[in-house]
Amino acid sequence: MSCPGCYVPVTKSGPHGLPIENWVEIINNATQKGAVHLTIVGGEPGARRNELHHVVGLATVTWIVTTFFYEIPAFVKDGTQKPVTFIVSIDGTDDVHNSLRGVPNLAAIARQHITTGRDKARSGGLVYPIFTHSVLLAANASVMEETIRQWDNFVGIDGMVFSTAVPPRSDPHPSWSPTTQQRADFVKLLLKMKKAGARINMSTAQIELLHPDQTRAYKPTTCPISRRVESYDFLGNLKGQCIFGPGSDCSQCGCVVNGMIGPFHRTAETGNPMLVQVTQLLPELSTVEKVTDMIYL
Repeated sequence: MSCPGCYVPVTKSGPHGLPIENWVEIINNATQKGAVHLTIVGGEPGARRNELHHVVGLATVTWIVTTFFYEIPAFVKDGTQKPVTFIVSIDGTDDVHNSLRGVPNLAAIARQHITTGRDKARSGGLVYPIFTHSVLLAANASVMEETIRQWDNFVGIDGMVFSTAVPPRSDPHPSWSPTTQQRADFVKLLLKMKKAGARINMSTAQIELLHPDQTRAYKPTTCPISRRVESYDFLGNLKGQCIFGPGSDCSQCGCVVNGMIGPFHRTAETGNPMLVQVTQLLPELSTVEKVTDMIYL
C-alpha cells in the first residue's frame, strides 16, 4: 500500500483495502453482536483520514493507532464530538524511529501534528487524548530508556504504553525480535521507570505480563484477545487467533492489549457488573484504572 512510514513486510502495491462502505458494514455487524471497542491500526490510518469519520463513532470506544505522519482532526458530527483516543506509534529515540520507519524527521513531524491537532481541538472545546505505544524490537532495545525519557518530557501526550514484538511460530527467533533476556530486562526497565514517576500508563501487573516467565504458558484457548476480539486484514478478511494471525507464537506474546482487557474479559464471563466484583477485581484495580484513562467516552 506504500503508506509512508510503514516498515511492515507486506505487499507494497495493489488495492488500498476495502471501500469505506464495506468497513461500515463490517463494524456495524460487529457492534450488533455486542462489540464495544474498535481499534483502527495500519498500515497507516491517516492515509485514509478523509474517510475515517464514516467509522469513528460506530463503536462505543474507538482507538486510532497512527504515526501522525498526517494531521488527523477531532471528529465532530451534528455539533457533537465522536469519542476517539489516539495512539501514536513510536519505535525509539528520534534517530532510531526515523530510521526504522524510513522517513526523515518523522518524530518531529508527529510531535508537530500532535501539538497542532490538540491546539485546534482545545480551541473548539474538544478533547483530544493521545498516548504513545512503543514495541520492543531487537533494533531499539538499547535505546528504550532514552525513548521513555524523551517522550515523557513531551507535554503533547497523556501517557505511554509498551509491548514486545511477537514472532511467528515458523521462525521463533527472527532477527528483528528481542531476545528472552532483552524482554526480561525491558520489564525491569519499565517497572523502574514507572516507580521513578514516568507517565507509563500500565499497572505493575500489566507490565509483568510482558515477562517471558509469564508468557511461556500462553496459548490461544486462554487468551482473552483470541477468544473475544475479531481482527481483520486490510481487505476485510477475518484473521485467525488474534491481530498477529494464526501463526503467531503465544509463548512470546508481547501484546499490551491482553493485559488491558483481561479484567473486563473475566468480568464479562461471570455476567456480573464490573463494579460489583470488588473482591475479584481488587488485585487488578490499578489495571482497570489505567485502561479507563485511555477510554474517552
